Amino acid sequence: MWVLFLGCLAAKTRALAEGSAQATPEMGLAAASLESPDLRPSESVSIGEPGWSFVYGSTLSGRTVFLVEFGEERPSFGHHGEPFGAEPTLRAWDSVSGESSVIEDLIAVSGDRRHALVQDVGGIWLIDDAGAWRQLEGVTLEPDNNRCLPPRQAAFSVDGSSVGWINPEHSALEVLDLESGEQWSVAAQGSLWRGWPDNDGRGVSLIELQGDGQEGAAWPQQKTSCACRWCGMFALSYGVYGWSGPEFELVHVDGEGERGEALEEGGGGPWHGPNAQGCILESASPIEDPLQHGPWTWVCKD
Repeated sequence: MWVLFLGCLAAKTRALAEGSAQATPEMGLAAASLESPDLRPSESVSIGEPGWSFVYGSTLSGRTVFLVEFGEERPSFGHHGEPFGAEPTLRAWDSVSGESSVIEDLIAVSGDRRHALVQDVGGIWLIDDAGAWRQLEGVTLEPDNNRCLPPRQAAFSVDGSSVGWINPEHSALEVLDLESGEQWSVAAQGSLWRGWPDNDGRGVSLIELQGDGQEGAAWPQQKTSCACRWCGMFALSYGVYGWSGPEFELVHVDGEGERGEALEEGGGGPWHGPNAQGCILESASPIEDPLQHGPWTWVCKD
């Protein structure tokens, strides 16, 4: 079952190639309340710097857009999709204010595109559809250094209704229902490598290392020629060749704490598409290529 799950992670990476809030001064993005009267992106607001970029994700309202930007010189790419030239920059753009912030990583966009998870400024942040940033508390920042898997620290349920994150001791998955605000914890057996909540109820799926849990554990390593999570869209080919490191097991824990076989679920929805009003994000010079010349704007057509 864990093979199927981790296959879904790789498949979702390939699919991207084809798809009460807090804010920090460093981010430069104004936190908006959930009752913000104007969530609609403006067609007059430019998103992205002039230069080559591609859309990595967006929230359903269109308020927050994630771009990977390369600058004015068009990059070239190696056999496995690795970029040559200027170092790419990942930015979160606010399409209402026009402000942006460089972020370390986009962990995920929820299946309903109403939330996104990002890593930045020494923490994990939850962004809602209104553009508000909330820092998750009690979350591990320890990476597993798998360059082509999503960061391990946090994940959404498949439908995006809840989010789970791993505590600093790697001993439990903390879960937050994004609609009710209810929060609870599910203990793991052994060091918790990865985990995510069920769509309904209090169940979770956990990937646990075999043996006693310990802080600072070595994590499984995917053997792959993949260069990065988004590099597949520019790669001629890459392969996945198995695993090294400690053994692990995927289990399901239901709301009563009963452990059993993990549930097989889909890979969530696309990270980008038209916004809730049906507007399309277009570059300054639209072409049939994921890499286009910015800036970008939301274009609303009848």
